[in-house]
Amino acid sequence: MLPLFSFQFDNFIIKSFLNFNFIALLTFNWTEGSCSFLFVSGRVYDGKESKWQCTDIEIQRHVIRSISSFLDCISGDTTHHPLVKDSLADIVGAIVWILQNKSKAVLSMATNAVVNLINVVPNSLLQSYLLDMVHPLSSLLLLHQVDVSISCATALNMIFSNLSVKGERKVWDILIETESVSRIASGIREFSDGVMPIECFKGMASLLSTILHRWPPSRYTVWNDAKLLEVLEVMRVKPDFSVKVAVMKLYTTIALCGNGAKKLLEKGESLLHIMVLCMGRSHPISVRIEGFRLAQCLAKNEEGCLKMMSLCCDPFVKAIIDGMSGWTSHSGKIANDQMSLLLEACHLALISRWAGEHHDCLWEHGIDRVLLKLLLHDFQDEPLQQLLSLEEQLSIAREGLKANFLLGLRPYVWDLLGWLAIHCREDFNPNIQGCELRIGILITCACISFVDSIRKGHQICQNDVADTLRSEAASRAVMMMIYSPCKYIATKASDMLYEILRPTSKEHLKRLMHMLKIRPSMDNVGMPNMLQTSINLVALVCYSGIPQYQSHIVENGGIHALMDLIWWCLRNDIHIGRLSLAPHLHNTLSERTCCWICKEDWEGNNILLLYGLWGLAELMHSGSSGNTVEIFGGQVDYTEAQFVSTLQGICSDNSGTSPGIKWDVMLEAKANESISWTCTICSKSVPHMHCHKVVLWSRCDYLRALLQSGMRESNSQTIKVPVSWEAMIRLVNWLYTDELPRPPSGCLWINMKSEERLAVLQPYLELCRLAEFWFLEEVQDISYRVIVSCVDSARHLSIKIIKIAADFCIWKLVEVAANFLAPSYRQLCQSGELEALDEEVIDMIRTASVRLSQEG
Repeated sequence: MLPLFSFQFDNFIIKSFLNFNFIALLTFNWTEGSCSFLFVSGRVYDGKESKWQCTDIEIQRHVIRSISSFLDCISGDTTHHPLVKDSLADIVGAIVWILQNKSKAVLSMATNAVVNLINVVPNSLLQSYLLDMVHPLSSLLLLHQVDVSISCATALNMIFSNLSVKGERKVWDILIETESVSRIASGIREFSDGVMPIECFKGMASLLSTILHRWPPSRYTVWNDAKLLEVLEVMRVKPDFSVKVAVMKLYTTIALCGNGAKKLLEKGESLLHIMVLCMGRSHPISVRIEGFRLAQCLAKNEEGCLKMMSLCCDPFVKAIIDGMSGWTSHSGKIANDQMSLLLEACHLALISRWAGEHHDCLWEHGIDRVLLKLLLHDFQDEPLQQLLSLEEQLSIAREGLKANFLLGLRPYVWDLLGWLAIHCREDFNPNIQGCELRIGILITCACISFVDSIRKGHQICQNDVADTLRSEAASRAVMMMIYSPCKYIATKASDMLYEILRPTSKEHLKRLMHMLKIRPSMDNVGMPNMLQTSINLVALVCYSGIPQYQSHIVENGGIHALMDLIWWCLRNDIHIGRLSLAPHLHNTLSERTCCWICKEDWEGNNILLLYGLWGLAELMHSGSSGNTVEIFGGQVDYTEAQFVSTLQGICSDNSGTSPGIKWDVMLEAKANESISWTCTICSKSVPHMHCHKVVLWSRCDYLRALLQSGMRESNSQTIKVPVSWEAMIRLVNWLYTDELPRPPSGCLWINMKSEERLAVLQPYLELCRLAEFWFLEEVQDISYRVIVSCVDSARHLSIKIIKIAADFCIWKLVEVAANFLAPSYRQLCQSGELEALDEEVIDMIRTASVRLSQEG
């Protein structure tokens, strides 16, 4: 039996004991100030620091017991006592050594001690020691001691949840080295054989979810594991709610990968049925939240949303309505768990941004009643037997909004109202739906909030950013209602806005025009200024949609203001997407996605330009009553017919003989024997695409010069493009959409073989070279950045990339690849891998290597 000593607490005495060649493990009575030490021999010196190492099982057991006793004494105010901080290095060092020894007799105690350590010691103190424990814990995950596996999974889950961003790369390297993801997946697969107890399954599934959420490269292994997905199908129908939570979380993190989401949607109705059930009121809030989060991931793009709607639209929408309406409040406050569920439901309801049958379902299930309850908690429409007067509607709306109920949810309410309006059927009749009063109050509330934002009309201070963000959403909702295809909503919104604005409309419009003429300097193009400019533009678009204000806008220089702003956006290459102005559209899930292909919302990535053109178009369209565009008041000097004729000319070829909707030129790629080519338009048997001269003319200076040259090529119906078919389809996509398709990324890219990666990058290398001769600076820049980014994440491709780049004379890319190869120059020389390169290229790598060594 080892001696145990007790003595009065004294910092000096404790430190002196810790400096001897043994470890002093202790328990401390914080109230009485007494401390108990267990002296255990076994310190060694490895040349850097003194570490405790001992292979004696009995001593290891005593050490773990002492550590556990010490941790049991830590609570409350004592967590930040200097003694705790000073002891951590020895405690963690001892635990790590015992774990690495893998002595079955003490592993259960040791792993439990790790869990206790992470639970008790503040993360701020423990952060620097977390990485030390990852490797030994990961190595023990599939040890055939169930309690050890559960404790390891629990400890790692806690470590990864508390891990700083700086440690992510190092931990991922450890997970790769220990093959942790494959080991965990293997353990979950074993559950189908009845080997693993339910607690172990939950621990492993929870740990795997945390890994998939934090490290995107890990997802491919999981969503591509058919056997594991089969096990999850079995587990998701278990009656245990905690199991359902674990399965839903795992599904959600799988669906963070676009390819993983597709794989899950292939399961069809069976998965969606379980998901919708989990979202319903019959399940605990924790299960429902995970169901909503999974649905958000599967509905991240329009394709996924419409796929789900085609399989389970009505129950899906009903679950959303239940999630948004099944809450209760006490003294104007909602319980935290109910609020969390409500936020998830509101976020999922944003699927309304896409058209589809779910819009009809939303109206049928009373989305108007739900939105009104979120705005005006105490509003009761049942007692009202007749429609309210304008004054009564305004009074109800103003009083309700003043209560400031659920302010944080208002951006969701306004967005939902806007999307419902913009996708509403033209013949929508609220009388038939029985919701005329509620829709009227909702429109009134939005118009009041919109007018309030105009009245403020000042530059944003830090203190009122949140309020202005709500104003942006409300203003946008009003704009979408005014331009709704539904005649009832558009008329109601226009009339209501006009009535609210009428008393001070000209004063506000004059101030609005003044603010629109103010341009922030390029050094001050930040979120606050862009947010205010966006609100002002939306306000002007709304004013422009009301006939009574259109002439007044022109008289106050509206056309010039809009034209100036449009040119300012174009000259300064201003690109502001709505996502940057709407924080409520972001959540923790959206920040960790990979492999998703999501089209932007209808605003695109330049809302200022869109709103400016929208307002200009509305003013032009509104003056079409005669042969001249009278509403421009002399600001333009051509008729509408002339303007339309000009647009038609732009949409036809240069000779004016071919309408823009017909193909009039063919781009032909380099022949490829491996491609068997058949065209549905012509009989040509080589890879080609039918295009429009006007598009080629407007997008590429080289092609414009070629088509104007008068040479044989200018009259030919075929232009040969010296790139492969794969490169040409990317080029044509850019010519038509201004978007160059990106290569696969995330987990799919990381898990590709080298040959596959090189084949993916080959078209971008070809485009880099072509862009040099065709003067396509943007294509060259994008292709270059794509290649550099991909090679940076797979540097073993550098040898092959540098050879192709040199053959194509893309010397900027050769230099980058040389820098990537510089650290391994000597090894490459010894292996002979550089022999395939030209001497000039080898010299560039050698120079980069020398420069690297000189820089240290």
